[in-house]
Amino acid sequence: MSARPPVDDSDISEFEDAVFISYAHLDNQAFGPDDLHWITHLHEQLASRVPQLIGDEVSVWRDEKLQGNDVFPDTLLDRLAKVAALVSVCSPRYLNSEWCRRELDAFIRTAEDREGIEIGTKSRVFKVLKTPVSAEQLPAPLIPLLGYQFYEELPGDHVREYLLNPDPEERWKFYARLDDLAQDIAGLLGAMAAVGPRSRSDEPGDRSTVYLAETTSDASPFRDGMRRELERRGHRVLPGRALPLTVDGLTSVVHDSLSVSTLSIHILGARYGARPEDDDRSIPHLQLEIARQWASDGQGTQLVWIPDEATSPVEDQATLIDELLVADLGSRVEVVQAPPEAFKAYLLAQLAAPPPDPEPVGHGDGKRIYLVHDRDDQELVGEVRAALELVGHVVVLPIGTGSESEIRQVHETAMVVADAVLICYGDATEHWLRMKLFDVLKAPGWGRRAPFVAVGVLVAPPTTAHKRTYATAEAIVLPALDGFQPSVLEPFLDRLAPAATAP
Repeated sequence: MSARPPVDDSDISEFEDAVFISYAHLDNQAFGPDDLHWITHLHEQLASRVPQLIGDEVSVWRDEKLQGNDVFPDTLLDRLAKVAALVSVCSPRYLNSEWCRRELDAFIRTAEDREGIEIGTKSRVFKVLKTPVSAEQLPAPLIPLLGYQFYEELPGDHVREYLLNPDPEERWKFYARLDDLAQDIAGLLGAMAAVGPRSRSDEPGDRSTVYLAETTSDASPFRDGMRRELERRGHRVLPGRALPLTVDGLTSVVHDSLSVSTLSIHILGARYGARPEDDDRSIPHLQLEIARQWASDGQGTQLVWIPDEATSPVEDQATLIDELLVADLGSRVEVVQAPPEAFKAYLLAQLAAPPPDPEPVGHGDGKRIYLVHDRDDQELVGEVRAALELVGHVVVLPIGTGSESEIRQVHETAMVVADAVLICYGDATEHWLRMKLFDVLKAPGWGRRAPFVAVGVLVAPPTTAHKRTYATAEAIVLPALDGFQPSVLEPFLDRLAPAATAP
């Protein structure tokens, strides 16, 4: 993990305040058993967390004077012109406040006149959802922003703010969400410090871009955690805005996002989700279908997660899950049913591996093959992987970097989700090979439910006495001591029928 680079205060010296919090004073009245002032608490926590993340003192400010019939002062306009980022705390009272709307409009107007309201793909306005508000009632500049939700939905159309939950562990969701907000603010300040004024609207460079589909509220905590992890590892995550509620608008945004992405990720929950206007399919369902066609056209890969032992009381969602589990979706669409952390590890392993060729030869019956190898066998693995992908299979590789626990987690997850395992026995030791075969036997204990379609051992140079006579009943032995040729894989590929055979 690379640390966030510190922000040199001189780089943002044109701004007197890093963050301005725009809010309705009614939302800061004391409430709850601790007489908590919600806005004050948010302010104090942001003022502490943002400097910790960027490594320097910065100002987080809000106007504490009473708002009502006061004249909107020029002094406030002047100060808003010198603010790097604005946090709008949305609530029913906020929507009815002319003063709050003036603050938002003034900030956007001065931002557009000078630095611009967007820095690359990052907006300088952050939408905090203290309580539910109608998207249609939001000020237009806030509608497309993703937002940071500080409440949870309960049965019976009720909601509960995180800080009002009687369970202390549930109240920690407030601080987790605030940390998301603080990290994104710190990322914006870092971006503003890192680039010059003329290049601040440029697109990012060579980072990997992925589409992380919007999901239902029950699955959003896992999606939010996945987004944080992906961005922490340097990936660009789209969409960078809330999806429109019309089919045409939604389709356009999804297509635009997928056009610059290599991977589309879909996280399913027990709920079906809201439907856009003029369509019976939910927003998550529509994204699934758009991305499936995108993947089938060879433009990228679609990865769908279904929770382990997923069930849904909602008929439409139960039907969708059942269809995904049995459908033949082609080699570029993967459906993974596994525990959340196992899927997360598998996803990170996929992103760590080099992307597949855009047009593999073969058809849609390819299997997911876990190609196990030692770090010193990179050249051999490249040849084997190319041969497997050429006939339509999907190859999963171990990760080569990371902590010991991360490497192990990815290895165990791949053993759970793969259809077949092929172990490359090249520069590795006999002990290493034996441990990998033991892992095949241990896979059911990690969550695997079905036997492997095939397990193979490719015996490659350098030649040793053990390799010359190697035989085992636990795997298909593929001798390649004279050098790898694709034909060596034929006995292994035969087990994967009806997939294509080796050339």
